[in-house]
Amino acid sequence: SYRYTAERGRLERGDLLEPTGHPLLAGVRPASCADRPDGPDLPIDGPPNPVPLPADPALYCTTIAMTHYAQGVAYAATGRMEEAEAARDAFRAAVPRVPDSRYLFNNTCQDILAVAGAMLDGELEYRYGRFDAAFEHLRRAIALDDALPYDEPWGWMQPTRHAYGALLLEQGRV
Repeated sequence: SYRYTAERGRLERGDLLEPTGHPLLAGVRPASCADRPDGPDLPIDGPPNPVPLPADPALYCTTIAMTHYAQGVAYAATGRMEEAEAARDAFRAAVPRVPDSRYLFNNTCQDILAVAGAMLDGELEYRYGRFDAAFEHLRRAIALDDALPYDEPWGWMQPTRHAYGALLLEQGRV
């Protein structure tokens, strides 16, 4: 069984689910949520309506860190650099809260989050126009990704070389 994070008294699409007992017996894993719409929840004007962070930061520490990573990349890609910086700061604060004992199959979550951190730094540097620094961070992300133990599914799902190659191409460096 599970409970949901909504305070409305009813389950709605996108609500995070939290186990009430043992997570595996409840069938709820970190970041499990009710069905979500196919597109982002974007109002016509104003900020997006992100799904709230899980209420249990100890259980969902990796999910919280990855959420901040994703927010940082999304804000940077849309030119919202102040929010991107805030998300990166939140990511950097969240990473040390992930215990070294946390694994995603064969990979430690710390190793996976190191790839995320390098990707996020590269994305922000690129959006600031500091291309050499951006490409250095992205090359580091590639090296960290390559060093992850083989796993299926991959420990880091976003291909680091795709971002690196696309941004190099955009700058006419290939």
